[in-house]
Amino acid sequence: MLYQEGISTRGSKQRVGVVVSHELAHQWFGNLVTPSWWTDLWLNEGFASYIEYIGMDAVEPTWKALEQFVVHELQNVFSLDALESSHPISIEVGHPDEIGEIFDKISYGKGASIIRMMDHFLTTEVFKRGLTNYLNSKAYQSAEQNDLWCALTKQAHKDKVLDPSVTVKEIMDTWTLQTGFPVVTVTRNYNNNSITLTQERFLLRNSGTMVTSDAEPLWWIPITYTSEKQLNFTNTRPTKWMKAERSIILNDIDADPTQWVLFNVQETGNYILILMKYSQNKITLYLKYVRTFCNRIL
Repeated sequence: MLYQEGISTRGSKQRVGVVVSHELAHQWFGNLVTPSWWTDLWLNEGFASYIEYIGMDAVEPTWKALEQFVVHELQNVFSLDALESSHPISIEVGHPDEIGEIFDKISYGKGASIIRMMDHFLTTEVFKRGLTNYLNSKAYQSAEQNDLWCALTKQAHKDKVLDPSVTVKEIMDTWTLQTGFPVVTVTRNYNNNSITLTQERFLLRNSGTMVTSDAEPLWWIPITYTSEKQLNFTNTRPTKWMKAERSIILNDIDADPTQWVLFNVQETGNYILILMKYSQNKITLYLKYVRTFCNRIL
C-alpha cells in the first residue's frame, strides 16, 4: 500500500488502486450485506473482485482496467478451474479448517467472472437496478445467493430482458453449484451456412492434455457473436442460449459463407472456444481485420 510519486512504478500505483477499490467495495458486499455462511463467500469476494476494476476504470480510464479483467481474472482462473481438484463457487463448509481453503481464485476470480457475465447478459442498467434492490432489501442483514437471484430475476422480468419462464437462479446455479467450466466447440457447415455449438466440461489431466466427458454437467451459456458483415463488438446481449443442452444449431447467422463469424464477444462468457471444421482462410481474414482495426484506434 506504499506509493511514492516519481519512485514507485506505474504497476505499483495500479496495485494500490486495486486494493483500495476492492476494500471500498466491501462496504456494501460484506459489511452492508453479509453472507449467511461461508458457503456464499463469493458474494463478498466475487463482487469486490469485479467492482475493483469498475472503480479503477472510473478513476483512471487510461489504465483500461475493464480490459485487463479478461487477462487477470477470467483467463487466469481457468488453469485452476480446469483441474479435477477444483470446486464449485458455492461450496459447503462444515469445519473451521475448511474456511481458509476457499479463499482462492474460484471464490475471487471465477466469482467475479460470472458476475461480469451477468452484468452483460442482463445489461448493465438492469443489473445495477437489480443489485440495488438486493442491497436495499438485505441491508444490515445476512443473505445467500438465492436472495441475489430473486432480486435480479424480478428486475430482469420487469425490464423484459429475460423470458418470463426463465429465472436467474436457473441460469446461474449451473455456474455456482457445478465444478469447472465449459468448452464450446464451434463447427461451421459452409454448405447450408449453419453453425453447431457443442458444450463439454474442460478438464486438464496431469499430462496437460484436454479431456472432455459426456458424463459431465451442462451449463446455461449466453451465446454472443458478431460477423464480418456486422462488425459489432459492443453488443454483448446474448442472441441465443445453450439451455443446459449438449448442442444447438444456429441456422440464422447474419453472415455469408465467405465471411468470418466471431463468438463470445469481449469474452463476456465464462467459457473457452474450439473451432472445428472452420476455414483457415476465414481465421486468417479475421486476424487481418483485427490487426487493421487495432492499428486504426491506437
